[in-house]
Amino acid sequence: MSGAWRTDVGKVRFVNEDAVYYDERAGEMILAMVADGMGGHQAGDVASRTAIDVIQRELREVTSRTLAMDARNYLEEAILKANQVIYRRAQEDPQLSGMGTTIVVALISVDWGWIAHIGDSRAYAWDSSRLLPITADHSLVNELVKSGQIRADEAIRHPQRNILVRALGTDLKVEVEFNSYQPQPDQLLLLCSDGLTTMLSDEQISQILRGDGTLQDKADRLLNQALEQGGEDNISLILFTPPSTSPDGRSVCR
Repeated sequence: MSGAWRTDVGKVRFVNEDAVYYDERAGEMILAMVADGMGGHQAGDVASRTAIDVIQRELREVTSRTLAMDARNYLEEAILKANQVIYRRAQEDPQLSGMGTTIVVALISVDWGWIAHIGDSRAYAWDSSRLLPITADHSLVNELVKSGQIRADEAIRHPQRNILVRALGTDLKVEVEFNSYQPQPDQLLLLCSDGLTTMLSDEQISQILRGDGTLQDKADRLLNQALEQGGEDNISLILFTPPSTSPDGRSVCR
């Protein structure tokens, strides 16, 4: 197994509205997802779980032999399908009204990789010395940073830092942001909800990833340190290495 994951309700919330999914398909392709639901009561939990259930179901036919652009199209269709399902359920059930979720999805084979996201759940690459952001938050504070109205360090504790400008399931139509990823066997990928990144700085995350231990050890340390520093939100993360090709030509998940 080349991946490790953790999800926790945190120290403040009563319900864990995050959901995680990790699948190594036949040892030659990885599908990983983190979703952070919103909507109060059980609605956020419904939204995040629905997103993951729909996306993984819609991607069942994708294999490592799928062409890269076809894989991107399948991924986009799956996410948009999830958006429709969540939106329709929210319209039909008053108790779920207004629910939505963030989503970050990594679909990676030996030859190609795609990272798709909506909202402020993030993807990073770790190359043994640097933590490299792959995604950019769809949040109000990030828009303010990009426009020069506030500094990046001010965004961390900005009173409107939790306001999203894009989410899955809150509107009938949504735009998915894609980043292509060329698999690097010496890299580590991190997907996480904002419950991790609001508690830990990039440097604190880097210190843990730089340390010794298995992927599960590092996942545990990330979660535990986020809890120790307040655990103000649900915390979810997945750590994994991309598939690589063995000396005999077989695709393997390390």
